[in-house]
Amino acid sequence: MLKFSDIKPKIENLTKIGEGWRAVVYRGNFEGQDLAFKVASEDIHKHPIQKEGIILQQVNKHGIG
Repeated sequence: MLKFSDIKPKIENLTKIGEGWRAVVYRGNFEGQDLAFKVASEDIHKHPIQKEGIILQQVNKHGIG
């Protein structure tokens, strides 16, 4: 699992696009891809955000994520 803090220096055009009660969402270019990054505001929120990512991977396979 990649840590945002490890790849942050490598992300081009990093822009904050949203903030909620458990995370901040950024957009940027990483390794040639335009991506969104959801970063937990506290360690306690990491697991639910990781679970959300796994679910999104599954639904994206069907074009609904």
